[in-house]
Amino acid sequence: MRKYLPFALVFGGLAFAHPGHFHTVNSFSSGLTHPLTGIDHIAVMVAVGLLGSYLTGKKSFAPAISFLSFMAIGAFLGMLGLPVPFVETGIVLSVALIGLLLLVRDIKLSYILPLIALFGFIHGNAHGIEAPQTANAILYTLGFILSTSTLHLSGILLGKAIKERFVRLAGLSLLLLALAL
Repeated sequence: MRKYLPFALVFGGLAFAHPGHFHTVNSFSSGLTHPLTGIDHIAVMVAVGLLGSYLTGKKSFAPAISFLSFMAIGAFLGMLGLPVPFVETGIVLSVALIGLLLLVRDIKLSYILPLIALFGFIHGNAHGIEAPQTANAILYTLGFILSTSTLHLSGILLGKAIKERFVRLAGLSLLLLALAL
């Protein structure tokens, strides 16, 4: 039995890789990992960055800033116990509609931003509802904002680096993901 002890010490932390266990360690870490525990969240957050990659200059960050701002508001309402009706349906719709926006591409920013804000609010509300009850709300929120910002930035940089047809392929992939969800 003692010969397995080094393996238990080295790999024991993997037991915390399952969502729902990690929050007992640290509120910030829990918030940081939460957006990374669902393909729907990851896909939308990277896709918001891909949308920004269609834009030039500072406008590239507008979809991400809109999403992040309203995500924080939705999260605090969720942590207060005020869930958005049909939040899971809203998340699936966000996957599909952002996929469509990536395919269409030529929609005015003034039309996209309110929609992105709504999606951020819905995703944030889901984060807030799923927050551990023992979590420090500020640290938890800072964690998932940092994680989400990184996903948005990854999408912007990826979109700028690849050709437009591949960004549109990502839009088609999101539509297929929405069907699967």
